[in-house]
Amino acid sequence: MSCSYVLASHTEIVLWLDTCVTRSRRTLIVTGSKDNSVRLWDSESRSCIGVGTYHTGAVGAVAFSKSKRNFFVSGSSDRTLKVWSLDSLADDAEEASNLKAKAVVAAHEKDINSLAVAPTACLIMYMFSTDAPLFA
Repeated sequence: MSCSYVLASHTEIVLWLDTCVTRSRRTLIVTGSKDNSVRLWDSESRSCIGVGTYHTGAVGAVAFSKSKRNFFVSGSSDRTLKVWSLDSLADDAEEASNLKAKAVVAAHEKDINSLAVAPTACLIMYMFSTDAPLFA
């Protein structure tokens, strides 16, 4: 196995990533990092096209909506879930824009280190290091 390319922009290690093919057939990658940010990448141009910096702790989990394909969710050690919209992202964007969280949920008393969006996109499941799963 060899490395195809490196996506470099985070200032700390990447803890989680997810991929999604949009309705316009563009392949996107989202990463969450110990630098408290999420970054959105275009896999073809290999460039960062979006940055979200509203978490106050390490981003330990990210997940795209695979059915709607117009948002992703991030979970952090700041104990919040954030929903990030892709609706304002231009199909040909090649420069990083500031991503805006369209919803924030103060989730629990523990770090969020895993999450998933249900196929219907109406349910988000997240998990804590020592707690039972909780549904939002």
